[in-house]
This record gives sequence, C-alpha cells and structure tokens, in this order.
Amino acid sequence: KFIMDFEEQISNRIWSIPCSSSIAGGHCAVSTGINKLVVFPSPYPRKTSSTPQTNNGMDVLHVLSPSSWLFSRHTRQLVNEAMGTFRSVQAAVEEAGDREEETDLTPLLINSSREYRSMLQACVVSLNSSLDNEDPNSDNYQEMAGQCELLYKMELLLGLTEIIFVDARPGSLLLSQLVCWVRLHYTSCTEQMVQVMAEENPSEHQLYWRAIYGLVCQGRLSDARQLLQQHPHCHTDAFTAIEEMLRKMPTYQVYSGVSEGEFMLRWQHWQSECESRQLRGDFSSWGHLNKLSQILCGNIGIILSVTSDIGNNSNNSLWVPHLLATLLYTQPNIKLHRLHAAALRAIDDTKHRKSALDELLLAAMEGDALQVVRGCQQSLDNLWLSAHLTDLLQHAVAARNQSIQPLAAMRDSIVQDYALELADHSSLWQVGVIYLDYCGGGEGGQASPLTTLLLERVPITNDAKAHKLINMAQQRNLHHVASGVCRVMGRRASAEGRLASAIWWGVRAADSHFTAHTANQVLQRYLSSGELHSSALLLDHLGSAMLISDTLTFLGKYREFHSLYQKEEYRQAADLLVTLLSSKLAPQYFWPVLLLDALPLLQQRPTEQQNNNRLSSEPPGVVVSAAHTYELMYCLNTVTTELHMGTNKQDDSSGLVKEFLLREEELRACLIHNLARAIVSEGSVDADPVNTHVYAVDHTSFAAVGLSLSLVQSQHYNAHA
Repeated sequence: KFIMDFEEQISNRIWSIPCSSSIAGGHCAVSTGINKLVVFPSPYPRKTSSTPQTNNGMDVLHVLSPSSWLFSRHTRQLVNEAMGTFRSVQAAVEEAGDREEETDLTPLLINSSREYRSMLQACVVSLNSSLDNEDPNSDNYQEMAGQCELLYKMELLLGLTEIIFVDARPGSLLLSQLVCWVRLHYTSCTEQMVQVMAEENPSEHQLYWRAIYGLVCQGRLSDARQLLQQHPHCHTDAFTAIEEMLRKMPTYQVYSGVSEGEFMLRWQHWQSECESRQLRGDFSSWGHLNKLSQILCGNIGIILSVTSDIGNNSNNSLWVPHLLATLLYTQPNIKLHRLHAAALRAIDDTKHRKSALDELLLAAMEGDALQVVRGCQQSLDNLWLSAHLTDLLQHAVAARNQSIQPLAAMRDSIVQDYALELADHSSLWQVGVIYLDYCGGGEGGQASPLTTLLLERVPITNDAKAHKLINMAQQRNLHHVASGVCRVMGRRASAEGRLASAIWWGVRAADSHFTAHTANQVLQRYLSSGELHSSALLLDHLGSAMLISDTLTFLGKYREFHSLYQKEEYRQAADLLVTLLSSKLAPQYFWPVLLLDALPLLQQRPTEQQNNNRLSSEPPGVVVSAAHTYELMYCLNTVTTELHMGTNKQDDSSGLVKEFLLREEELRACLIHNLARAIVSEGSVDADPVNTHVYAVDHTSFAAVGLSLSLVQSQHYNAHA
C-alpha cells in the first residue's frame, strides 16, 4: 500500500510539456544555474523520420525549477534557525573528537532534537495565526492548511525518533516517554477538559465522560480524578472506589530506584485488585464508572471504543492513542523489540489504513533508522527533515559506539542534496554553502570541490551579492573563486562605463591585464574630455595597489601630479611630471598631454616662500631645472616627429592632441626660455649644449638657446650694475 501511495504521489508530479515545433525530435534539456533545466524542442529529427523536417515556427523555452513549501515566507525562518542548531552540533562533535577523554554527546543531541521540534511547532503556530486572516475558500488558505498538517506530522515523527534512537533509556523501557509523546500530539481530551471545566456544572456537559475516558487512556490520572470530583455524587462508595484505584495505579520511572521486576509485581497486584472490584460489582450501578473500571482492567474492546475520539482529526494516525492505552493497561513494561508488534496489533484493532506517515512511524518503532530516512526522502518534497534527522541519527549511533556504515554515507549525501536545494534560492544560498562545509570536505580542512562549483554557479545580481560571494570564498581559502567574481564584476562595470569601479574590481582580482586595459580606457576618456571624473577619488586612495600594472601606476601618479599642482607645489609637480616621461612609465600616446601640462610650469615663477623652502641643489629662479628641460625637449622632439610622420594617427582626433599641435611652437619657445633661465639660475652650464645630442634636439633650438642665454646674461649684468 505504501508503494502504491508513493507511486500515486509521483504520478501527480509529472507535467506534459507540449512541443510547438513541427520537428518530431522530442525535447532537449540544458542545465542552467544549480537546480534548473531549460527544456526546448530538439533541433534534430528522430532516426525514425524518413524525410527531413524544418522548423518554420517559434519554440518556447520551458524553465524547470524545483518548488517546495520550504521556500514560502512562513517557513523561511525555519531554515535559518535550523542552520544554527546544525552548526552547533557539528562544532560540539568536532570539539569532542579533539579531546583525549571520551565525551557523552547524548544530552547535546537530545537538546538539538528538541530545538528542531520547537522550530516546527513555532512554524505551525505562525501559520495558524496567518490562517485567521485568509478566506477558507481560497487556494492560499488550502495551501497553508496543508503546510500546517505536514509540519505537525514532521514534528510527530521527529519526536518518536528522538525517543527511540537519541534518548534511549536504560533497560529499553520507553512507556513513560511514549506517554509524553502522545499527550503532546493528541490534545483533544485536553481541549474537552477545558470546555467541561468552563461550565458551571461540569458533570452536565456532554463531553464530561468522554474527557475522563480520554485522560485515563493517556495516563493523566490526576486530571481524571479532578474531573470526577466535580460530579455531585463524588462522595459515594462507587466514586470513592474508582478514585482510589486511579490514585493507587503504579507508574514506572527509570531513575526512581525501583527495579523492573518489583514494578511489575506492584502493577499486577494493582490490576488484580481492579479486576476483583469489577467482579464484585462495585461499579455495576454506574455505567460510566463500570466502563472506566474495564479500561483499568485492560479490556481491549472498551479501550478501542473510547480511543477513537482522542485523535485531533481524521487524517492523524488514530491507532497511536489506542496503542498507548493498550500498553498502559496490558504491557506497562513494553520494550523496544516488542513495540513494533504491538503497533501492528493496534493498527489491526482500529482497522486503520496505513499511510506514508504510518509506515515511517512503524519503521521507527522497529528500530530501522535507514528505512525512516528513506521514507522521509520519498514522502517529502524537500530534504529539511531528512538532512537533520540523518545527522542526529548518525551522531547518536556514534555516541553509543555503534556503527551503521550506510547511515554515515547517507548522511553526507543527503546533507549535500539539501545544501544544493538551498543553493538555488536567491536568499538561502549562503545557508546551503554552510551545510556543504560539514559534509565530506576536502583534505586538510579545505572546502569540498562541490563548494567551489556551487559558488561559481551562484548568479551575481548586484554588488552586495558579489561581496557576500567573495567573503564566503575567502573564508574557505577559495581565492580563485573570489578573483573570478571580481573579474566578472569588473567586466560588467567596464561594459556599463563605470571605469573607476572596474579598476577597483580589477585590483581586487589581482588581474594586471584587465586593470591595465581599464586604466588605458580612463586615459583615452581623459584625452577626449580632459577630466578624470569619478576616477579621481579612487586614484587618491589606491595606495600601493596601483603597482599591479604600469598603466595604473602612471594613472595614479598622474593624479598625484594634479594634486600637487592644485596645492601650488610646482617644483614637486614638475619633478614628478618629468619623471613620468623619462621613466617611460607614461604611454607614448599620452606624451602630448604631459607636455601641455608642463607648459604652465615652464611659465611659472616660484614664490619667495618656495625659494626659501627649496633644496640646495634646486635653482632659485625657475620651477623646471635645466636637466628636466632637456628631457622635455627630447620628448617634444619625439612626439612632433611621430605626429608629422603619421605614425600616431589613431590619437590625432582627440581634443588634447589637437591643442598640442596648435601650441607646439609656444611650448618650444617656453622650453628655450626656461632653459636659459635655468642655466643662469644654476650659476654654471652643467649640461654642455655640445653634448646634448643624446636628447636629439635640433641645432635651431640650440641657436635660439644661445641667443636667449645672451639676452638673459645681459639683463642679469645690468641688474647687478
């Protein structure tokens, strides 16, 4: 029956994809992202087709992605909170493994299981509160109600597995735990008790005796006695006798100091007394009390008649309350190896048709952990319960020094699959990466290869997501993944024209080629507009990162030149400008711009304060020294030669290059006059003009230098005279 139910569930998840194409080649699918498929008609005809066919119409691409209740807005918190508990369990296991002495992890695992259950219960409460605002006839209401029922059943199963596999008591006596489990999940008798006690005359309420029966079947004898005391005839002999039997019923506690044999002797003596009172007819005058005494005597038929009302609704496993009542009054010393057989008898007594949940409960009662995990995988549309349950079971088995080899392998596989489910979600992918850290990582504590593949496939939608990806990759020493993200963001920023951002991403990626290319784009933009725009702020704060490429280094130093000029530190600006030219750090197509920048420096006279602050080797009367002037003359001659010969036609169209061609003669004259002034200011001719063939300056320039030098010397002599 279970297999038939499962096959029916699977058949309901199959969709037919129509083919709009006339090609009879079936469908093809391409994997995209992490858990998505793009399905489209095949462009190739099948082999059975005898004639070639062509597609004259339009085809539709079908994007298939998994859908689950786990990704709804009401259950999102369940995923995040469970991740925290999961990580704490793994950290405790790793810490215990590093210690020399043996550590008992059972208390931690019990608390973790209860935390998972409390998360499920909180989610059910949240959904129930939201249901009050929904229309009962709407699809949203039906969906949320189905989620409530599913979460309730998950918590029911998790509670039973905690009792059997995690919180295993000494001696395998588990009736007291089953009592607490049933009381928590089958609350109809509690609700009936509240309704009855709210009345002025509780005994006249129609649910009065039904509530008493339900409380007795759940072992809540003190509550049942409280209700009996509300009856007007509670002081009669029959009521006093039944209340005495309820009060004297022995219950077994593991750590009470009473052995199992002694407890069974007490219990058998108590039930013998109940049977003797029943046979004497102490309760024959009261039909309800007689029925209650038969329950205490273990009458299966009477128990079956009253336990059918304890379930919350018709979808729950109603055989569970019947099983508990039967064990309470027939087998109070039930052990795990007999629990499965008792459960089967309870199902037969109630004639209950087993569902997928019943199969899971029976597998747990049989102690088959593997079957419980497999059933969860097959019955649920996501792996939240399977992943956390398998993790708890694997650690619980290891804590008892037992070994179930398939369970350990299954644990890693299921946690990986659950992580991949989360990884395809737009806001839960980080949680998926964290789960991958704890399922078969690489050697030496390195991240698993699957983590690398996952991070590489996460779609980068914005800068914030890119930063998260980079941080997660760097935390796992996946520096190549972080660099790849930076390259993607850098190329995206470059395509959008955000060159400053592109440079920053290139620096973070340590990609010298891309950074140099982007810096060249900034320089080309400067040739057209004459401004650095938004790149200036980035260049001011690059620091040593600009050394990643020569072009970026030049760009940063060129920005520094502008800053020095704006601060009126002309000597330092001139030294930096000439250094950029002489060191060949500046691209040659940018030399005309640098020469134009030198023009105001050649015309500038240092102030009195600058002369006072100058170095002893610097000339007092000029900003650009003679040696630097020779360098500028060489660069000017090189640029003009190339421009006139037509070897640099690609850059002739820019505005700054045109300006350079118009002001070439002015620049040459300024260089000559500055050289003359520099030679006079320095006091001697340090660089003999005869030896200046190294700078390739033409003879006409030297003639002009001589004429200017004579003029300057004459003016200098007259001034001293």
